Amino acid sequence: MAKEQKLQKEEIHNYSFTLPTDAVHAILVILATVMASNQTKERNLVLNMTALVCCSFHSVLAPLGCACIPALTRWVNLYSFDDDNIVHQAQSWWRWMRCRKVNDTGLVSIAASATCGELTRVDLGGCSKITDGGLASLAAGCSAITYLNLTCCYEITDRGLKSLADGCGAITHLNLDSCHEITDIGLQYLAAGCGAITDLNLTCCYDITDTGLKSLVAGCGAITRLNLSHCILITDTGLANLAGCALTHLDIFRSPLITNQGLEGLNKGVSVSG
Repeated sequence: MAKEQKLQKEEIHNYSFTLPTDAVHAILVILATVMASNQTKERNLVLNMTALVCCSFHSVLAPLGCACIPALTRWVNLYSFDDDNIVHQAQSWWRWMRCRKVNDTGLVSIAASATCGELTRVDLGGCSKITDGGLASLAAGCSAITYLNLTCCYEITDRGLKSLADGCGAITHLNLDSCHEITDIGLQYLAAGCGAITDLNLTCCYDITDTGLKSLVAGCGAITRLNLSHCILITDTGLANLAGCALTHLDIFRSPLITNQGLEGLNKGVSVSG
């Protein structure tokens, strides 16, 4: 029996082979492209499972000392982790990070990791315990961020946006949905330091006014998508300022002071919902 098992192993070894690196890249890129139309969660799951298939796939999806090729970049989900150990857990290929239940200590740890300094997308949606101090640490240590989700980060104020503007000038997508403490001053900070923003969500930022919107547009003329849902103080006067940016999509769901007259003043071709 032992002899038969040995022969079987030898046969398997003889028929094994290693795909050329270019072929591995091509296969994985095709897989990622096919999955691109699916939900991010499904795409992530497929790529994570594929990384376990063989060493060749793993070395491309989780390379040592560098990032994945852009088409294969995927989210790293940290739903529960020891804040003090994230520095040691971080991998060189991490570029997109999604955290849940993280606090300021966690953000300080993430920012302290040399590896995490290369992060470009960070999703902190629902991390209600983080404050301006934690955001300041993240912005100082992860200046490459271009996408940041702060949905329901209730403790973030204008001070936090100043830190973001000072440290993350390359940011293009910013979600401030339900950051109730944000005011016109925060929008002024964004205008001064985040001129690359193209997609901004201000849903339920109840204290912003036409004045803040005017400041924002003056410094962030590249905005193409803007969500002003539940912005109860924005009026037609504020909308008039939007003619100064590259706006293509505007959401005004339940913004009661905006009228049809204000919408008529928008640039031609702007898609309005709400």
